Amino acid sequence: MKKYLILFFLVLSSSSFAQDKLILGFDAGSLFAGEHMTNTPSGLQYSYSPDYLFGIEAGYGFSETFGLRMQIFIDQRTITSHQTFTRFGGDSALTQTYTIHNQTSTQYLEIPITAKYNFFTGRTHGYFFGGPVIAFNIDNDAASKTNIGFAGGIGYSRDLTHTITFFAESGFTLGLYNLSGDYWNKTFSRDFRINAGLLFNIGLPIEIDY
Repeated sequence: MKKYLILFFLVLSSSSFAQDKLILGFDAGSLFAGEHMTNTPSGLQYSYSPDYLFGIEAGYGFSETFGLRMQIFIDQRTITSHQTFTRFGGDSALTQTYTIHNQTSTQYLEIPITAKYNFFTGRTHGYFFGGPVIAFNIDNDAASKTNIGFAGGIGYSRDLTHTITFFAESGFTLGLYNLSGDYWNKTFSRDFRINAGLLFNIGLPIEIDY
């Protein structure tokens, strides 16, 4: 996998320096991990628990409105579940209700490759993004090692200088791989994230009307 990532950056860099459109940056934020089960057991509920996310990215702009980027995140998915059981006795006085709480945390190396579309240009930008994502489980004791899915969302950016841009975005990830391995009760990831960071245009400055 490492040699493909290196090749990607080399190709991206060589083409981007020629066009002065290579963008490099870093991200940090919070990941809210959730899960969806096809046959949810009675009384089982999931709640989103905030956890960390950080990484780097490289992008290439084909025009003022359209570009591609690849991000590499290290993130931790914390799944919190609550399942309520009811034990019935001979009469209502003997009926008992109790809840079992469970929480698991797993680290992932996540690589989204997304297209970006700016819906207005200038010094301030709004944009949509979407594309495929692959995540590699880097916890040795976890059963599921790889997940694939679709990532998408919306963002805002503002050019601080000719070469530095601040951005903030929110997005979601829909996992397509059955994490449980159970054919009858499949489990899919459903994650939400909020992150922000800085982008650096390492080509020549782009003229912007201030």
